[in-house]
Amino acid sequence: MNRDKFIVLFVCSDWDLIAGSAASLMNLIESVRSQVHPLVLLPHDGVVRDKFESMGVETLVCPFFYLWDKPKKLKTVIHHPSKSTLYHSLFDNKKCAKYVKEQLQ
Repeated sequence: MNRDKFIVLFVCSDWDLIAGSAASLMNLIESVRSQVHPLVLLPHDGVVRDKFESMGVETLVCPFFYLWDKPKKLKTVIHHPSKSTLYHSLFDNKKCAKYVKEQLQ
């Protein structure tokens, strides 16, 4: 990685370009890339990764879970934590954070 600039990690959960947030992120990265070294974290391969790489932006792919809202049943979280989305989000995100940290060192 280019260590002459600050590395800025951008997180993108989109899997296609239709949603609009990936396109907005691409515009943001274009506007700041002369000052920083952009690095984009994506949950999986696909069209969005291909587009970032065609722009010359470095990407990391690691599954992570983006929790949109709180779990529906607190009882599930307490009595069966391995069945709750909260449990899976914490487990997946912890693995992903470790992977990103390793890649940045």
